[in-house]
Amino acid sequence: SVLSVTRLDLDDNDRDELLVVESLHGPGSPIEWCLLGWQGDGLACWTVPDTRPAALELLAADETLSGRSSSIAVEGRRLKITQPVYRRDLDRDCCPSRGRVLITLVARSGRLEVERVWRER
Repeated sequence: SVLSVTRLDLDDNDRDELLVVESLHGPGSPIEWCLLGWQGDGLACWTVPDTRPAALELLAADETLSGRSSSIAVEGRRLKITQPVYRRDLDRDCCPSRGRVLITLVARSGRLEVERVWRER
């Protein structure tokens, strides 16, 4: 089900994009999202860079990420992804105890690029 649709102009070209956030099983389940925008003569979901390797580099051996509680937000002309960090085998899905990994994405010529990946405890 669609959780939200946000109209924005990330690449500042006077052609709006739509950030569509959905969950297959309703609130609380893993999210999927698409930045729907112009590519050539048509509309398509922009390609999202693989941020997982950079995020995993910030984790200790006893930590893991879960897509279940991930979120995405618009901050100015950036998308900010937040992924909770769990202590492997001890934290329940509801209760990440090791902070979070944050990722900002920026728009460049009809595609998304990683601007920054960092950790907060």
